[in-house]
Formats: sequence, C-alpha cells, structure tokens
Amino acid sequence: MTREIQVVERDIAEGESRRNEMDEKAWKLNTEVERNYREIEALTEQCNHAIRKLKLQNHFQLVLNSKGSSAAEVIGVDYKTMLKPELTALAMEAKKGMFSNAEERINLQKQSHDNDMTIEGKKVQCDSLRAKIEEAESKVDLLRKETEDHASRCATETEKTKKELAIREQQVSLLEREAKELLMNSEEKLRTTVKWSTEETQLCAQELWALIDGVSQYKEFMTSTISGIRKDVKEITDGVKQAHEASLQ
Repeated sequence: MTREIQVVERDIAEGESRRNEMDEKAWKLNTEVERNYREIEALTEQCNHAIRKLKLQNHFQLVLNSKGSSAAEVIGVDYKTMLKPELTALAMEAKKGMFSNAEERINLQKQSHDNDMTIEGKKVQCDSLRAKIEEAESKVDLLRKETEDHASRCATETEKTKKELAIREQQVSLLEREAKELLMNSEEKLRTTVKWSTEETQLCAQELWALIDGVSQYKEFMTSTISGIRKDVKEITDGVKQAHEASLQ
C-alpha cells in the first residue's frame, strides 16, 4: 500500500513538473507570438504607408486580425485578388511612363549637356574673375601694408615730434623764466644805477657850484691883487722916475 502511494505521489510530482514545463513553454510561445505580432504590426504600418504613397484606386489597407488562424485571416483580406491587380496595373503604368519619359530624359540630357557647356564657360569666366579678384586683393593687401607702414612711420614721427616739442617747450619755458629773472635783475640794477647816478649828479653839481663860487672868489681876489700890484708898481715907477729926474738935476 505504501509503495502504491509512493508511485502515485511520484506520478503526481512528474505530472506537476510536466505541467510546469508546459506552462513555461506556453509562456515562451505566447511571448514569441506577441513579439512576432508586434513585428507584423510594424511591417503592416510600413506596408500601409507605402500603399498610401502609391495612391491605389481601391484604397487598399492591411488590417490585422489577432484572432485569425491563417495568414489571410490575420491580414484580413485576400491580397492576391485585391492588391496584386492594382500593383500590376501600377507597374504597367510605370512602364509606360518610363517609355514616355525616355525622350524627355534625352532632351533633359541634351539640356544638361548644354548647361554643362554653359557652366564650363561660366567657370572659365569665374576663374578669370577669381584671378582678377585675387590680383586685386593682393594689390589691396600690399596697399594696406604700405598704408600701415606709412601710418606706423607717421605715428613714430609724430611721437618723436611731440617729444621734441615737449623738450623745446621746456627749454622755452626755462629761457622765459631766465629772461624774466634777468629782466627783473636788470630793472633792479637800472633803478639802483639811476638812483646812484642821480645822487652822483647832484653831488657833482654841488661840487661844481662850489668850485664855480671858489673860482669867482679867486678871480675877484686876483683882480684886486693885480690891481693893487699895478698900483704899487706905478707908484714905485713914479717914485723911481722922480728919483731919477731928481738925480739928473
């Protein structure tokens, strides 16, 4: 009895293990199906987007049916009877368009060739113009350099002239100050000299007047003396004469 219970328990355990395995496989399968379904949805959206660009007459659109058991049921329509004829007609129309566009393509190629020739001519003109522009730019650069050099020299000369003017202004200021001091000293000396000269002149005048007075007095004295001498000489002469005359008698 115990052995039979063990067998039953083992069978139950194996059954649960197989059920767990089946559940896991079913879960993996469902996951795979869901992933594939999402991929199909993405492809369906891309397909519908491409179909809308084609602008089919029957306005065909794919609509997925998640409950379908076949490809036609999942897609929802019979694409062979609805989509393929439209695609075939579209291909034929495209083929006709290709033939009708052949001449246009040839004309476009001719126009493209003509345009290439025109562009080549324009390119030659552009190259010539570019060369002239480069030459002009080179001349402008040279002129700019010469202008900058001239401006630099002018700035240097201006700075040098400013320094020289500043030095000369200092020298002139010094000379003006010295001249002013010399003028003040000269004026002071002149005033002193004039004052001294005036005093000397006055002194000399006083001495001259005193001398003139002395000379006048001396002249008067000499005149009086000479007159007295003359008188004495006359008296002596008269006396001698009388004495001589008396001796002769």
